[in-house]
Amino acid sequence: MSRSPSLKPDQPPSADADLIKSAAGSLGDIGGPFKHRFKHVATEGGHAVITGRDGDTLQRCEDEPIHIPGAIQGFGLLVALQEDPGGSGSLPVRIVSENAKRILGRSPQKPFALEEFLRHLI
Repeated sequence: MSRSPSLKPDQPPSADADLIKSAAGSLGDIGGPFKHRFKHVATEGGHAVITGRDGDTLQRCEDEPIHIPGAIQGFGLLVALQEDPGGSGSLPVRIVSENAKRILGRSPQKPFALEEFLRHLI
């Protein structure tokens, strides 16, 4: 018989569920194109777990809806580019994960303003 660990949220729930809150609260209320899908909480034993929108704890791989990713692991970065249909060769940014500041040194909003994102990686 397994027991669910007791969870202690790291932050009080936000009044606006559409804003992302990082576990450390470093991003604050950034708004815009960012959506809240999951929340990191710590168990009584100090282990970090992810809860879904409805507070369901995701502790096993099969619990996570892999067809709808909601979080990027801390050591990774997600950047989605779109090929310009006009044939100009530009690749405008369409999606950036919230940890862009830590990995790229730029806020998650900054890559959207760049005309050619790939040139800034070199």
